[in-house]
Amino acid sequence: MKTLLLSLALLVVAVILMGVNVLFRKGRSFPSGHAHDLADIPRRQETLRREIDLKRRHSGEPSITEKNKTT
Repeated sequence: MKTLLLSLALLVVAVILMGVNVLFRKGRSFPSGHAHDLADIPRRQETLRREIDLKRRHSGEPSITEKNKTT
């Protein structure tokens, strides 16, 4: 029980310390966690699209770009 309370207290302190910078400085906010706000996402999507296309071509299925052309 003592260990549980100590762990909970440390967790609360950690959360408070993470918010100190945001709480006491004007104009600050927590960083956005949304995918559309991350700069790296479009590059990763393009890489993933290429990998899927390559796998589909090797398996005989139409690629993503070929599917879009037919619809």
